[in-house]
Amino acid sequence: MRHAILALLAGLIAWAAITWPLPARFSSSVTVADYVQPGAPRVLGTMPGDHLQLLYHFWLAGEALAGGPRSNIFEFNAGSDAPLRRFDPHYIPFSLVFAAAEPILGRAAAWNAAGLFSVLLGVAGLFLLALRLSRSRLAALLVAIALCAFPYRWSTLIAGSPTGFAIALVPWLAYGIDRLARDASAAGSAIAGLALLLSFCSDLHTFYFAALAAPLFAATSAVLPRHNPDAAPPPLRRLAGAAIPLAALALLAAILSKAASSGLASSTMAAGRAIGETLLFSPALPGLFTTRRLAGATNSIYIGTVAAAFLALALMRLAASATHSPASDRRPAMRALAAAALLLAAALAIILLSAGAYGPRNGLLFRLARAAIPKYTMIRQPAKIFCLLPTVLAMLSATALAGLSPRGLRRRPLDLICCALAIAIPLQQSSRFHAAVSLLGAPPPAYRAVAADAAASGVAAPRAAVVPIWPGDSHFASLYELGIMDSRLRLLNGYSPSPPADYFDKVFKPLESLNQGALDPSQRRLLKDMDVQYLIFHEDAFPDKVSPFPAGVTLCDLAANPALELLFQGARTAAFRLRAAPSSDGQAAPSSDGQAAPSSDGQATPGQRGPGAAEAPATAPQG
Repeated sequence: MRHAILALLAGLIAWAAITWPLPARFSSSVTVADYVQPGAPRVLGTMPGDHLQLLYHFWLAGEALAGGPRSNIFEFNAGSDAPLRRFDPHYIPFSLVFAAAEPILGRAAAWNAAGLFSVLLGVAGLFLLALRLSRSRLAALLVAIALCAFPYRWSTLIAGSPTGFAIALVPWLAYGIDRLARDASAAGSAIAGLALLLSFCSDLHTFYFAALAAPLFAATSAVLPRHNPDAAPPPLRRLAGAAIPLAALALLAAILSKAASSGLASSTMAAGRAIGETLLFSPALPGLFTTRRLAGATNSIYIGTVAAAFLALALMRLAASATHSPASDRRPAMRALAAAALLLAAALAIILLSAGAYGPRNGLLFRLARAAIPKYTMIRQPAKIFCLLPTVLAMLSATALAGLSPRGLRRRPLDLICCALAIAIPLQQSSRFHAAVSLLGAPPPAYRAVAADAAASGVAAPRAAVVPIWPGDSHFASLYELGIMDSRLRLLNGYSPSPPADYFDKVFKPLESLNQGALDPSQRRLLKDMDVQYLIFHEDAFPDKVSPFPAGVTLCDLAANPALELLFQGARTAAFRLRAAPSSDGQAAPSSDGQAAPSSDGQATPGQRGPGAAEAPATAPQG
């Protein structure tokens, strides 16, 4: 227990050091970037990104637990909830931590608590896995320390990727499989099955790669020597009986995965990813050992020279132990050496696959995987396979450090060097990070104004389109999800890596001119057909590529449109009601100075407040 507590303490220290200044702003901010240039602000305003998207889905899990919708009916809603009602695993178990903590700690602190829970869960899994394979508490502690700052794990967690959370479950899968394979343990089988099922709930990438790696974990455990060499291996009948929990839970995960992925058949991911698209997200192999900020996604696979030296010396130790062991111990030593060779080959394959088409021989291994492994063509970010690497390296290190003891450190200098390097690994890896946090500000009040107007008008399920409108996979649209959490409005817009396949042609293209403030009769009819009653304007999400004109021009044009009635105007957002029958009487029109003038009935116009609306100054995105 003492060694386990020390391992968890190492994880806590790594969390505080790598995510700083998050610990000082635990209740108000979330991490958004793992590196900003020295001297640049590290505390930013409310920033769009994947962190907001996952936060939104954690919120959906809390809504479902409270009796609300069980699926995401609030995005890409084109007039009916029915097409959006499908099975949603809701990122359990991490969303459950968020849902339990949010009423007590608030939204930002609950999100951070879920991230910290993932970190400690992963460290605990690595420690127990290394303890089983090494039979040494010291070795298990060193492995946990060496891997507590594994960069890919932190890069994904800081960015708000589900992979950064779910990566904590992979060592538990390997731990449970080892207990099943070598001890015929039904409890180990249940642990492995639960880890696989929860990895599906948390992140499809992690689930996919973990399922592919499960045979590797089983083969490694079959090769490793048993804890009691004199005991007979468990009979096949007992092993089959013990495997029932894993088989049942794996089957359940496969069935649920089939149900959850049914929506992908009607999404932009249905045909898989083109090899050219993966090039945009493929890291280059030099990123393994350099902290220099290279172009693209190169640094996502950083490991560091100290980690490479540690593994090399640990394997030298294992080879020396195998060759110099007595004849009676030679067979177990050679089996351990064979298991290490298998794990080393797996680690090298993971590294080569992570480089995608930038791997050796134009990514030959990656291309073979796309051709031979089902669904591999749907992988857009090849580095996602790095979710397996901490577990594989933990198994490799623990096997190489088997039998390590404090007494042996005095007699074997190589053991002492391995210990020093294991402690130095997180020091080198954590130096790669210079994180930034984003204030999780108040939701845009325009959404609440629309919800209040809909309630007063008797609209049971209000729907809105948000300007600017995006193709569906832009992170800028994550700002809209903050508004959904506050108002529960159904939006025509959405943010997803796999938006509906017809969204681009049937929604985005016909309505794209809204980004320039144009709304013609055909577009009004289209919005009416999709039961959209409101427009919401976001100045925060207006980069140059949205419109050649400033956001204020779009706002003035929308305010001057006779089909729209301005409900609310705040510092960063505005809300409009679509009129049932456009009228030219009493509408706002652009004034000579480019600002919208008040209408004759006193309706608020840009620069004024809507009736009953109050808004604190919004924090503009920085950085």
